[in-house]
Amino acid sequence: MVRTNDRRRLLLFMRHPERDKVKTRLARAIGQEAASALYQCLITDSLSLARRAGYPTTVFFLPKAGSLEVSPGFTHEFPCVPQMGRDLGERMHTAFRAAFLDAREAVLMGSDIPDLPASFLDEAFESLKGDEAVIGPALDGGYYLIGFSSGALLSSPFSGIEWGGPFVFQETLRILRDHGLKIHVLPQWRDVDVYADLLALFDRQKDLPDGTLATIDFLRRRLHW
Repeated sequence: MVRTNDRRRLLLFMRHPERDKVKTRLARAIGQEAASALYQCLITDSLSLARRAGYPTTVFFLPKAGSLEVSPGFTHEFPCVPQMGRDLGERMHTAFRAAFLDAREAVLMGSDIPDLPASFLDEAFESLKGDEAVIGPALDGGYYLIGFSSGALLSSPFSGIEWGGPFVFQETLRILRDHGLKIHVLPQWRDVDVYADLLALFDRQKDLPDGTLATIDFLRRRLHW
């Protein structure tokens, strides 16, 4: 249940699950059609996480000219707006600026961490009561989540970064520290970008009952794992 009168915002970044446009590195191992279908499952699990966590949520989608129906029925549940900006950094910064028109704290995450515990989101928002920024390091050197309190948002962590490179988290953390922000660092988590990530996800969640995670169900039924 979404918490009422809540000035916190969860920002979900997603893409329309179009063939040849999503999870292209995974597609080399499982095929383009399977990669697109898998991404639909990642979206489903991300929305399920947002639902369980209960924070007011906005979905920011790409491409901005694409269909709003990224997942069946989800546009009736969460506000959905296009991502705006020339690159990932500018799109994230713009999303935060939009959120802070009426929010006090905002946390942004992507759609490739299907088994992230809801407690991580609770920890992120709780930390922003005293800290000014929160970040969750990913195993590959990036980050799976970033958040700010409204008065601490900066543009510098979103520019001049080699997105997808191995030092995104390290460089972003350095920038935040250089600006003197009080920062909370979440536990490391592994997102799903390449085939090895998919294998690791299945290995840690293979005992989940059917219907718990759409991504695990997909791996069992479509890929016969």
